[in-house]
Order: sequence, then C-alpha cells, then structure tokens
Amino acid sequence: MKKVLMYDVKQFKTIKEMLENSGNEFADRTAFVIKHKDGKNVEYENITYERFTREINSLGTALIDMGFKDKKIAIIR
Repeated sequence: MKKVLMYDVKQFKTIKEMLENSGNEFADRTAFVIKHKDGKNVEYENITYERFTREINSLGTALIDMGFKDKKIAIIR
C-alpha cells in the first residue's frame, strides 16, 4: 500500500533547528501562556515563539559560558 501525505512535513535534525524555525515562522504567535498567581489575583502572560527562541538561545549561551559546552545536562524545575 502506498503512503499518501496529507500535508507537508518539515524535517529537523536538532531541537535547536526546530526552535529556530518556529521562532522565525511563527514569531508573533503565542507559543504558550504562563499563569501568574498572587493570592487571589491571577494574570496570564503570553510568550511568543520569538521570545521563547531568544530566551532558549540566552540559556544556551549562559551554559556555554559556565563551561557546559559538549556536556550532558538536565534542567529540572
């Protein structure tokens, strides 16, 4: 049976490549929403793909500056 693609699929070799593509292609769109709660006050903050990509790149730069280049790390919250 022949496979039929219903839509175009982009191929990425790395997570970095995928994030950079999303940051460029969907820059002004909301990637996710953060809920800030202070007592009974609740506010929601939209994080765009552009901002998320920029912050991920900043994190990567900081980790390299700390000597973690080519090291395996885990980020746990």
